[in-house]
Amino acid sequence: MSDTLTRLTYQTVQEGKNYFSLAHKTLTSQLRKLVHPTLLPMSQDIPQELILKLQNRLNQLLETDWEDAQTGIYPHSLLFDHPWEDFFRYYLLIWLELPLIWKRSTKNRLQDFSAEL
Repeated sequence: MSDTLTRLTYQTVQEGKNYFSLAHKTLTSQLRKLVHPTLLPMSQDIPQELILKLQNRLNQLLETDWEDAQTGIYPHSLLFDHPWEDFFRYYLLIWLELPLIWKRSTKNRLQDFSAEL
């Protein structure tokens, strides 16, 4: 695969992860509103300038990651080493944990985690 196509693929995979995270946050927030309508929001609005700063930092990290693979610090294959089977298995566990997370938040036990974590 050409470097241009490899880079575009890498960027697309990374952007896909970002959109997936945004979709997850949106869905879980909507579900929380249905299940626990009196529960206060678990997040606050983030100032636009901070969002831009975080996006720029993420872009810098991805660029460094790409450059490290280009210079041979590690092989390009690691840029695409995603254990999808593990991801989907653990992602299901995250959904199953949501009611417990919401329950802990109603008791202000935000730092309590299950022993498995």
